[in-house]
Amino acid sequence: MKAPELPIRVALLGAGIFARNAHLPTLVAHPSVFKLQAIYSRSEASASKVAELVPNDYLHGAPKVYFDQGENVDGERTLDALLSREDVDAVVICLPSATQIKVIQMALKHGKHVLSEKPVATGVQEGLQLVKDYENVLKTRDGGHLIWQVAENWRCEPAVIWASQLFSTLGNGRVRTFALTCYLETKKDNQYVKTGWRTGDGATLPGGFLMDGGVHWIAVLRAVVASAGWRVDRACAFGGLWLDYCAPMDFISGILRLRQGDGSQSETLPSGTVNMCFAASGKPFEISLTVVCESGTLYFQVKPDPIDGTRKYFVWWVAEGGEKVVEKTFGFNGIEEEFRTFAKAILRVPELPNVRNNEYGQGDLSPREALMDVTVIEALLDSAGVDGKPMDVPNMLVL
Repeated sequence: MKAPELPIRVALLGAGIFARNAHLPTLVAHPSVFKLQAIYSRSEASASKVAELVPNDYLHGAPKVYFDQGENVDGERTLDALLSREDVDAVVICLPSATQIKVIQMALKHGKHVLSEKPVATGVQEGLQLVKDYENVLKTRDGGHLIWQVAENWRCEPAVIWASQLFSTLGNGRVRTFALTCYLETKKDNQYVKTGWRTGDGATLPGGFLMDGGVHWIAVLRAVVASAGWRVDRACAFGGLWLDYCAPMDFISGILRLRQGDGSQSETLPSGTVNMCFAASGKPFEISLTVVCESGTLYFQVKPDPIDGTRKYFVWWVAEGGEKVVEKTFGFNGIEEEFRTFAKAILRVPELPNVRNNEYGQGDLSPREALMDVTVIEALLDSAGVDGKPMDVPNMLVL
């Protein structure tokens, strides 16, 4: 398979909140990198509404609309027809998790590069089977170079990359303990509550918001500690439900143990706490990770900026004795970084021409890493389901 040339010809599969508010604007904003060829949704109405958001002066013109339901459906406008187009190099998939697996498989089998949404799957075994199919068969099908990456897990955020660098350099990777805390106040009229597939009676995602949002924050923790070779190998937790509309579960409190990824073992294995609550009254949005090391402490926070109210990352290092050595503030721009990472992988180039690149490095969007995030969350949920019984966390990076 020959590497595509710029611009990469892409289709957007999905018409939900994030497809409209994040993926579509990012694709349209970079016409030198991406050429939006098509938009797909199950219904003609939803696909057409997203297509209407494409500016009239978009360099590449209006994308074609595809759908599988409605009075105007025909064989030339279905998802299969879209994936059969030779002038589509890649797809960006932003669909409900239970639906997404099948669509990822379809796209890969049609030879399309794939950027899919987190979580990578609704469960570990389902995800592992898909990852193995990709690695063993689809990745190099017909001698090709087929890319599948998983987006929106925060690994491409410059703040996360810089925090990882602080931990491995100033902290020498010698972690003693950590605390990951995530508080969100979820109202009944929240747009994500209304999606139906995340929470409530019709939910198809085990763990609901704890899985959907939790993979963000577990990815941050894992990215930081993995920079010095640590991985999560054991979990125990308690959890429950305060808000009926956030069912099946809206809070979890757990402990995670770390072990060196190469299997080596020290006399004392570090552990830390994880607290996630989507029923946090008076806490609109606050996420923090504190990693205590032998030589100091790393602080990582996501919260509204006190000046302009926008969400930002605040990262700093405090050395022994309480001296704040370095600190930086970052905006949210991980989506653009993810799309750039995806494009570079497809084109097989280290940098994109005439495009600003991340000065801090590149995050890992591999399906294996995304699956490991799901594995940790699933272990916490399973433990909470049996009154805190400790659970092993298998290393999905090597299975």
